[in-house]
Amino acid sequence: MKNSIFILGALAIVSLISPPAEADVGTISAKVVDQSGNLVAGAKVWMFIIGGKSQAGVIPDCVTDETGTCTRADLEFGKYHLTAMKEDEGYPDLSLNLFGHDKKRLFTEISAQTPIASVVITLGTKAAAVILNVVDAITDKPIPNPHFKLTPAEHPEAFLGIGAHKDPKILIPQDEDIIIEVTADGYKPARVETQPEATHANAVHLHSEEEREFTVRLQRQQP
Repeated sequence: MKNSIFILGALAIVSLISPPAEADVGTISAKVVDQSGNLVAGAKVWMFIIGGKSQAGVIPDCVTDETGTCTRADLEFGKYHLTAMKEDEGYPDLSLNLFGHDKKRLFTEISAQTPIASVVITLGTKAAAVILNVVDAITDKPIPNPHFKLTPAEHPEAFLGIGAHKDPKILIPQDEDIIIEVTADGYKPARVETQPEATHANAVHLHSEEEREFTVRLQRQQP
């Protein structure tokens, strides 16, 4: 009995000394607007903590409501990099280097002194898009599960690999030469042919909201 009393007393002292876990979390509210200042509903907001435990786990996110806002109230204290996207309307994921390598980043911070932060995220210019039909060069039949590599010609370090893409429509950066390489199991890799607007070989250059369809024919590898 004495041991039980001692343990309970120790726990009571620890609970008085240690603050509850919830005291170490804060809130970030984000409002998303387009370039005209209109509220954007259905936009996904990513909240990347700079350092901290969240980098090794799930990245916090939220989706804006009809007022263009969303909130996360379970974020650990720290500095955050915020991005927003709405791909079905042409706004790409700027957290990807392919789209964000030349963009200014938005940061905010929450702490014990300032546990609540509000930010406004302005979506950038809409991306361009390509529709890629990948077929066998001999039979002209569609090739299942092709993989794509999108590389900015001027910034090759910002490439993006896409695998098993169900939707043939893919967003690409606007007003920039993009090299598109296609691969598939059992086939030689190929690139989309150079387009007239591009200044680099095997590059596509499209403007904002422009969409273009390509058929890429892959040659089978020799056994």
